[in-house]
Amino acid sequence: MILAEGVERLCADIDVEPADVVTLVLSYFMKAVNMGEFTKDEFVGGMRAMGCDTAAKLKDKLPELRQMLSEEGECL
Repeated sequence: MILAEGVERLCADIDVEPADVVTLVLSYFMKAVNMGEFTKDEFVGGMRAMGCDTAAKLKDKLPELRQMLSEEGECL
């Protein structure tokens, strides 16, 4: 499990505040059952779904994830 402290470290690695709305998109892609924590399967599956295999690639993906939030009519 990646618990709250691990999620905070992930956020620090990708330069995002844990309260940033983009973390909701991450949770969506990871199909997290519980907000603020991920099982190994949720994390790996979510990273795969986003096309990321490193924190650096996830950081590079953030603008695209933010765009999903701002597009009118976009439904995740």
